[in-house]
Amino acid sequence: MKKRLFILLLALTLVFTFIPVMASDSTESDPTATAVPDNTTDVEVIEWDEVYKTDFEAGLTGDDFYSYFNTYDIEAGNIVTENDNTYYYGMYPKGLKVNYIWEAEEYRVSFDIKTQVADPEHQNAYKTALLLQHSLTSLQFANEPDNGDDDKSSFAGMSGIGVYMWNNTLEVCVTTNKDGGIAGPVNGVGKTQEVAKADDRFFGVYGISYQFTLPETADFNNFTHVDVSLKGGLITIYVNEQLICTVELSQVEEITTICHENHWNKNYAGMEIIDDEEVYRKAIVKDAQGQEVLNVDSAVVMKYGTFVFTNRCAHFGLDNLTFYEPHVDEPEVTEAPATEAPKATEVPKATEVPKTTEAPTDNVDEPVEDEGSPLMVIIIVCAIVAVVAIFVVVIVTGKKKK
Repeated sequence: MKKRLFILLLALTLVFTFIPVMASDSTESDPTATAVPDNTTDVEVIEWDEVYKTDFEAGLTGDDFYSYFNTYDIEAGNIVTENDNTYYYGMYPKGLKVNYIWEAEEYRVSFDIKTQVADPEHQNAYKTALLLQHSLTSLQFANEPDNGDDDKSSFAGMSGIGVYMWNNTLEVCVTTNKDGGIAGPVNGVGKTQEVAKADDRFFGVYGISYQFTLPETADFNNFTHVDVSLKGGLITIYVNEQLICTVELSQVEEITTICHENHWNKNYAGMEIIDDEEVYRKAIVKDAQGQEVLNVDSAVVMKYGTFVFTNRCAHFGLDNLTFYEPHVDEPEVTEAPATEAPKATEVPKATEVPKTTEAPTDNVDEPVEDEGSPLMVIIIVCAIVAVVAIFVVVIVTGKKKK
């Protein structure tokens, strides 16, 4: 008898020992479980959305050109077809400017361009340029030198970054109002001049530039592809898909600049050009290898500005112009689950006595009873059957021994 009781207790112990183990194994093998990698790295990738593109085949009125850009005093001759290719031809003064009509902080623009140069070695302003972050309210100055024509060190415009393109040279010019600096290029060709007091200049500013030599296959005398972007205070400039340089912008401040009293146009004398607007005050130009080549303090680069193609007696051809804006992920819109209208409650008949129902309770503090999974139920049933079977076997065995 004692032997049979020992066998029964041993069987029960083994059965109930393996039940939780089997239940635990079934939970760990749940196929809905998702593994999260613990070594993920966030890498910022700049994405752009194409907003507008034109190859000028339809002229300037055949698409949405004027929804994004404006021109200066154009005529029929500003749209040219040459070797079955149609493009915009910016002359001087007819069509000397093509400008984006809005202010922006971040954007990208790509284009094909060819340029002419009137006097590259003697007058810095007499070149074709893409002016970045120029004041939108002062576009009339975009093609004007920052000082008199007798000052050959002056550049076009009164704010921003000038990207001048001529021959096999790309010249990056930073506008500044620092006293005691040198106007003109710090390398290459072009006139320079010391500026003792920036307020004495026509616009209270002047330009400091660095000249990059293009790769051997690039030459602005023929159509050359250029891609320029401004994102997060960083300007990148590519020519024929090859990085030429970057400009790092920082130190945003509010400043005011004033047109000099001796300006040749008396209508602008003493006028506020930039009126308490946010500008970048630091600009660092680096080459393709990341080496610093130009560091400009007291820069005057609008945080919110426009860009403009312009020239001063240096005609240019412009084609395949594309404008981009930074990509923004649209927030996901989730529909609210449909809810059924509550059913009307029947009014009990006068002859019937309504049944008394208990008031509902929130059960906030009561634990929710776990009904168990189907697998657990099967395991328990099997365990009970096994116990009964063992019990029967033990009894039968005992009887046979008697």
